[in-house]
Amino acid sequence: MKRRLLALATSAALVLAMAAALSGAAGSVYPPPATVRSFDLLPRGWHNFVWTGPSATAPGTALDCIAGDYAIVYRLQSDQTYQRYVPGRTDLSTMA
Repeated sequence: MKRRLLALATSAALVLAMAAALSGAAGSVYPPPATVRSFDLLPRGWHNFVWTGPSATAPGTALDCIAGDYAIVYRLQSDQTYQRYVPGRTDLSTMA
């Protein structure tokens, strides 16, 4: 039993060491996984979600995964005011 546990622990340590070495290697054959975002917008109506990507991402880019399924998006600012994004309507959009 002790031998088996020792073998398992040794194998696990070896796998972790290899993974750490590979993840830090330049030109690794293991690319980082792509970020996939999907939302279920049913039932129709108001939905809340959080953007977890880079802060400087354009609203249209951040909302690509639900393009055509929304009419307007609001964002609450830290000063308790709202900004809005209306696709295709820069005259109505206050979110940059």
